[in-house]
Amino acid sequence: MINPVHHVPNRGYFPSGKALFDHNLLKIILKIAAVVGVIYVVIKGYLRFNTGKPIEPIEGNIEEIKKVLLEKAPHEVGSRDFSSSKNVKRYGTKLGIFSLNRVPNLIFKKDMFNKTKSGWRQSRLWKMCVKTRYQNIQTAKQIIDDMGFKHLRVPQSVMFETIKRSQKFQILAQEKFTPLLDRTGKPLKPKDANLTDEAVRELVLFILKTGYFDVDNRNLFIVEEKGERKIAIIDFEYADVKRLHTAFHGGSINGGKTETISGLFKTLPRKSEVINAVLKENGRQDLMPSL
Repeated sequence: MINPVHHVPNRGYFPSGKALFDHNLLKIILKIAAVVGVIYVVIKGYLRFNTGKPIEPIEGNIEEIKKVLLEKAPHEVGSRDFSSSKNVKRYGTKLGIFSLNRVPNLIFKKDMFNKTKSGWRQSRLWKMCVKTRYQNIQTAKQIIDDMGFKHLRVPQSVMFETIKRSQKFQILAQEKFTPLLDRTGKPLKPKDANLTDEAVRELVLFILKTGYFDVDNRNLFIVEEKGERKIAIIDFEYADVKRLHTAFHGGSINGGKTETISGLFKTLPRKSEVINAVLKENGRQDLMPSL
């Protein structure tokens, strides 16, 4: 008996009857691939432009920093006031301080001007001057190096000039510290950081040498470097050896009645014994609390 042979047509069909290589399906796949490719390029470019590598604020990177500023915040670089921009985060409208999404590791400061009837005039408040800020930072850094302090940090900074419409503008780019946080997600206060007596001693000597008097929790960050906690000091608009009493006991920034500075004794209340000892060693009993 001969077994019957069933001839199956060689049509390349699935049992459902659909062709294995449907040309319409192929077109759809190619279109999807093209769209995905475009999206990938766009996302890659966005990430490269908006979350690029941090730029170190040093002399060799000035041109790169300038380029980013001109691309992302041209108004901030070439104007006397502030603009409204999604790329820019401002820290007060009168302080001339801002940051960019593109370089989140930097803080920028610029000279501020007041608009008058006769035109724009640079603010007379010396704290607004970029040059003064930069010089104070450089002096602070030099003192830390000369004294061999191991527990203090000041922001690495670079100052440069931009020219727009024949106008010159001074810009300060400085390192933005990442402070340690407490349980609530806020910057850890110095009094809660378990600072060593040596760290406090260095801070007292630093204040005596520099005249830095804006001593407050907002300006003393606790950072960690190589497993060691350090005090990062920011905002060098205020430095005057004639204001040391304010540095240790608090007071007003501009000499008014409203207290806007806590002072070191209130900032580190459990370290008063160490602070007093250092003041006495350096002949500054006049800065010790009166009994």
